[in-house]
Amino acid sequence: MVDIDALLVPYKAKLVERVGRTGDRHESMAEHVFSSLLLARTLEKRINRKLDVHRAESLILYHDLVEIKSGDAFVLDDEARAGKVEREKEAVQELAKELPAEIRDEVLSCFGEYVANESWEAKFAHAVDALDPILHSFEDHPAWKKYGFTVAKLREKKLAAIEPFPELVELFEELIRIQEERGVIPDK
Repeated sequence: MVDIDALLVPYKAKLVERVGRTGDRHESMAEHVFSSLLLARTLEKRINRKLDVHRAESLILYHDLVEIKSGDAFVLDDEARAGKVEREKEAVQELAKELPAEIRDEVLSCFGEYVANESWEAKFAHAVDALDPILHSFEDHPAWKKYGFTVAKLREKKLAAIEPFPELVELFEELIRIQEERGVIPDK
């Protein structure tokens, strides 16, 4: 018999709000995962490194599920990010007990690999996770100022995740250049 309660747990990702906006509401974690998977499909064809694409996409799909328990920690909120990894390690164990047995081990494995950030697939998932919010709010010009983004802060918070892939650093720098030209994001 199927455990309906367990089957419904991943659906809670639709209810986890992120800081980024979609029209007049916050983006959901499920929307972030969806757009990240689409972005990964595009970017994996542009990098000069062989990846286990299925594994990279599984890391993207599963690593944020922990936010069902822990909530989202905005990249510029240093207070919310303090202790984030430790909180999420505890939360993923709690979450795993509620997930369908069929995906429990894979979720735990993907979360652990993502946090360790040692495999190229994990590094790629981190790079996509860093780029997706930039693209998400690319046309939402007021958001950049509202949240206090500057070129310096973007580089400080995002570049380390993207640097393993020079092709993606090039994209990152192009996105910054365009936003600077538009007057959307200040240098400092």
